[in-house]
Amino acid sequence: MRGDEGRKPVYLANAYESLKLAAQRPGAPLCGNRMWARDGEVVAQRGAGTETLFRVDGPVWEVNALHGGRDVRIMHPRGYRSFHYTPGPSGGTWAEVADTSSADWPAGTSGATLSFSSRSHDGDLRVRERTSASAGKLSVRLGLVDTRTRAETPLATLDLPRLAPPRTGVCMLQFLDVRPVDLPSEWEPEYESWRRHVKEGLYRLRSDSTCHFFATTTSVARDATTGLGNGAYSPTGETYLYVASYRTHREQVVPRACDSRERLFRTQGTDTDSVEVTVKYTCRDIRHQDEDSGAEVYAVPLPGGQGWKLRPELGEQGATLWGPRISEDGKEWSATRVSYRQDYTEGFTWHPGWREWTSVRTLHSFERSCTTRFRSLETGAVREEVAACESLDDFVPTFAPSLLPGAAGGTSGTPRPAAPPRHPAAPTRRSPVRT
Repeated sequence: MRGDEGRKPVYLANAYESLKLAAQRPGAPLCGNRMWARDGEVVAQRGAGTETLFRVDGPVWEVNALHGGRDVRIMHPRGYRSFHYTPGPSGGTWAEVADTSSADWPAGTSGATLSFSSRSHDGDLRVRERTSASAGKLSVRLGLVDTRTRAETPLATLDLPRLAPPRTGVCMLQFLDVRPVDLPSEWEPEYESWRRHVKEGLYRLRSDSTCHFFATTTSVARDATTGLGNGAYSPTGETYLYVASYRTHREQVVPRACDSRERLFRTQGTDTDSVEVTVKYTCRDIRHQDEDSGAEVYAVPLPGGQGWKLRPELGEQGATLWGPRISEDGKEWSATRVSYRQDYTEGFTWHPGWREWTSVRTLHSFERSCTTRFRSLETGAVREEVAACESLDDFVPTFAPSLLPGAAGGTSGTPRPAAPPRHPAAPTRRSPVRT
């Protein structure tokens, strides 16, 4: 039952479920449907089947099914594009209409879309993530931010034992301080000047002659861990999910001689002269072999963050998770599950004359699988699994909202009105937090 002071109550005990049930018919307005985009098609689940709502050229980076069930907005390489549903005697149709909003999240934006942006259903609260390293481990500090006042309240600090902090890198190239055998004796002053410039400037050597150029490994061979973090704010205002994905891989550094022909110049009066000499370097190749991957999911109660816990039943082994979203009613969540292994060698070569690096990657093997799982937020049980995808850029799982804002119980937990939307110069994709 829902009613306002002085007005007759309206009984809505089963309204949301009734609307969801009606939305299972092909051609009906959207309400609570599972949705995704793949191969340029925006798809909605209808009962035991699916319906392609519309097709676009190129990848789809975001799907925002707006409240009311009759409008869908997508993020496309050409910008935001909007599609509207028109009912008909034998089912409705979807057609593109002018996109008139310059906001990331226009009025009526679904709770699932705001969820992926770490924002509350009304957009007035968001969770900020900050990563820090100490004692050989990574931690993520979560803060609850009021988007109107920008005031931040500490929420929780999560320790991520599987993710090691970044380590100091090694030199990808080493300048060998030897005199070229083909250097004419009268060119030694110019060579010494050139050598100091390269050694002190381009190679960024410290005063103790150790390398300061950052690369990806610290020893001849070691295990390394990389990771990324994603968060999802429940539209019901009860839970914040933090997903920490990780990959471990083996790296081996192989030194390689890479002599280079360089041209030295000198000016005498108005004349410029030059000579070409052979300079000896040591380059390095890195052999990269993936070994393992996984994802850990942490549930943080809102708004206070007390009693957060690891939810192993929501995590993954052997795959990372990307793009978590929580449904309007807070009962389901979705994420793209990515499992891949690659084995490659990356060779780096420095060109002093060009003042730039070049690298060549040799791929030895590559395996990848990609699916989306819609799962129960309470138990972790898989409710629906969508077939493998070809590209993360074109596979966006989400949920359609209710026909009426708030019909599914969506709230931010505060009575304040929604914050004004941002007005970016151009659409930008949300980048993962790399740890």
